Formats: sequence, C-alpha cells, structure tokens
Amino acid sequence: MCSEPCQPGTRKVSLKGEPFCCFDCIPCTDGQYSNTSDSQDCQHCPEDLWSNTQHSTCLPMPREFLAFTDPLALTLLAFAVLGFTMVVIVCIMMVTYRKLIAVKSKSSFHFVLLVALAINFTSSVGFVGEPTDLSCQWRESVALGMITFSIICVLTNAYDILMNSQGIE
Repeated sequence: MCSEPCQPGTRKVSLKGEPFCCFDCIPCTDGQYSNTSDSQDCQHCPEDLWSNTQHSTCLPMPREFLAFTDPLALTLLAFAVLGFTMVVIVCIMMVTYRKLIAVKSKSSFHFVLLVALAINFTSSVGFVGEPTDLSCQWRESVALGMITFSIICVLTNAYDILMNSQGIE
C-alpha cells in the first residue's frame, strides 16, 4: 500500500502513472465538506451553511452585522442625525422665508429633494443592528431608490439652471 487513507475533510485524487492504491489527499475547498474517510468527492454545503475549518461538516454561517455599539455604527448614525437635522433646518428656513422670490420659484421641487435627502439619512439606520428578513429586503431598495431619486432631482435642477442661463425656457 503506497498511500494512507484520506481523512474526513479531504478527497482522493489518483496519481498519474502510479498504481490504483497510490493517491493524494486533497483538502476540500471552503464551502465544501467530506465526512467520510477515503471520499472521492467533496460535497457542497447547503445554502446558509459553511464548512468548518477541517471541512468535515457544515455549520451555520455566523451573522456579521454592525452593532449599535460599534464605533463605525455610532459614527454613521451621528452623521445621519446631523444630516437629518440640517435638512429639517433648511425646511424650516424655506417655510420661514417662503415669500422670497428665490425660495418661491421652485419651492415644491426643493421640498421634494429635501424629503428624499431626509429619507436617505434615515435609511442608514437600517444598516445598523442585526438584520431581519424584512430589513434585508427594504434597506438597500430604499437607500438606492432615494439616492437615485436625489441624483435625478439635482441633475434636473442643474439642467433647469443651464437652460435658464442660456435663455431657453
């Protein structure tokens, strides 16, 4: 016998030009396992499971998320609160000075943009804390949708300014 039996977590690979009993034991790759000795193939772990370090069994994947106590999460939330506060201050100023021509000209458009920005800032809260099925589904959709909407508003406003500066209505 020229090879020792392969341990769980490995698979047998025949050596070219060697007798049938001569083989290498190749470790299973991440996400695969073999739980028997002398296995010919490694099996893929089912969805939501991952192989252990020995690749001999599959374990539930650990959940990784930003905890509310994490410094990065606290920084993100602080910027979100600051941004939301600034949006509220601008809204209050626009309501206070709504009679001015500069505010009156496109106030409804600017309020829509401010609402989109406020939703952008509040949607960042959805990325902090342990995720649920619902939060996983809505957080990226809301954030990307509102970012896209905000960019469209800014580009529309820039286009409008460009057309007005050239005298085109």
